[in-house]
Amino acid sequence: MAAHSVNDWLLEPASLTQRLIALGQGFHVQQIFQGKRKANFDEANVLGINPRDEVFLREVLLFCGHQPVVFAHSITAMASLRHSWKSLQGLGNQSLGNMLFNNPKVRRTAFQFKKLNPHHPLMRRMNQIQELRQPLDSPRQSVWARRSQFFMQEQSSAIMVTEVFLPSLSKLDHKDCGQ
Repeated sequence: MAAHSVNDWLLEPASLTQRLIALGQGFHVQQIFQGKRKANFDEANVLGINPRDEVFLREVLLFCGHQPVVFAHSITAMASLRHSWKSLQGLGNQSLGNMLFNNPKVRRTAFQFKKLNPHHPLMRRMNQIQELRQPLDSPRQSVWARRSQFFMQEQSSAIMVTEVFLPSLSKLDHKDCGQ
């Protein structure tokens, strides 16, 4: 099967986890960070959180074989961990996508897209992660990202998921995830 363009991945309405799994048997998640941090200003603004307040942050890499292909950055208000998103804390190296897309009470907002330049906070964060040094090719490289919010049907608190598409993703075909 031929490689996919970044646009194919950006516009994927379903779970990226399931799409990556469908490529073969080599999909896995590696948790990079989980804990309290301050949200980026634009994230706090969208979520309606005071930028000085701490949020719960989870960062993972999605791998196809030995190659990281997506950096995922998820945040929610600390209070959400007592209600809607309490299971988020125990995911470890499990996929958040499975939790979100297998729950019929969860609804997703429309995507926001952005080409991240080297000065964007997420790009600066990615340049600190050892596993991403080679896949980014250059610290001056720009990459595409998308974000959306997920809500529980009966709750108003959201989790915002930002997925950054690494250059290696557009080079994938079925055999890449198979080993």
